[in-house]
Amino acid sequence: MENAACLAHTVARSRRTRVFCLAYRAGVASIFLLFGGSAIAAPCTSPDLAPSFCDRNGDMVADAPDDKTQWLDPDPIMLGDVPSTDMTERAAKAAPFIKHLEKALGRKVLYYVGTDYPDLVTAFRANRVHVLILNTGSVVQSVRCEGYVPIAQPVDSQGNVGGSHMELIVPAKSTIKAPQDLRGHRLTFVDQRSNNGYKAPRAILAKEFGLLEGKDYSFDFSGRHDNSILGVANGSYEAASVANDIRARIEREGLIDPASIRVIYKSRIFPLPPWGVSNRLDPALVARVRDAMVSYRGPIGLLQVGDRFRAADFKNDWAAMRDISAASETANCK
Repeated sequence: MENAACLAHTVARSRRTRVFCLAYRAGVASIFLLFGGSAIAAPCTSPDLAPSFCDRNGDMVADAPDDKTQWLDPDPIMLGDVPSTDMTERAAKAAPFIKHLEKALGRKVLYYVGTDYPDLVTAFRANRVHVLILNTGSVVQSVRCEGYVPIAQPVDSQGNVGGSHMELIVPAKSTIKAPQDLRGHRLTFVDQRSNNGYKAPRAILAKEFGLLEGKDYSFDFSGRHDNSILGVANGSYEAASVANDIRARIEREGLIDPASIRVIYKSRIFPLPPWGVSNRLDPALVARVRDAMVSYRGPIGLLQVGDRFRAADFKNDWAAMRDISAASETANCK
């Protein structure tokens, strides 16, 4: 009908008619975009992320906001780190890393250490830190709920993603010999965002040994892996779930006698924490930070494994951790 109307008026060569035809077509096109082309105009929905975030390219992390006025371009940049037993030593190891970033980015980088994991996450949410490392168990939920975007993954000298194992440990003289012996005892976790310190052991004990927290065993939280390891070593805790790399570090530092604890379970390997940023950070700055990290070579102690990074691939490298989060019923945002 449109073509017939326009053809009739076009034959008349009327300027008024030509205007009518253009207006008619424009109107049809507008209606199509409004109704028939609704997929283009519809808001972005990403089932793997909280409703406030959008993932148009399918990499399972939040895109930068469409509104560029929401982008962050901080100077100086705050680098957020997790606490450890000896922060003086860790800060010393971080110094060449910070110097490298400052040279590559052409702006000041300041070092911030959270008092614990929740404190670091709070600072991230408030945009008081801009580039940060989170514990393994926090990554999936922070990606989904807080716009955390992993950008650099620690790797070994061959480029392989390193990782850690969850261990269940007990005092060396304990009568607890295997995970099933935890029934009726108290297990000390780290915190609810920790993978090796809560999510993985909770899921594994339920799935592999039929033990449910609060029913088959009681539990509490120590706040840090270091606290749990030291507590088991001195007999304050009956059992604890910890990361094997942190236990190994504490033993190397001479803080505990390796003979004072016994490992009763060791899990499969889980990825080490990446460094990441807020999805609100200016994409151009994100690219520069990522490139700076990938080009870094430095102290092994800072990166926890190896001495280098590769660009993070959250979709593939963290698939197993997304399964753990789902099994632990902690994948949803609160």
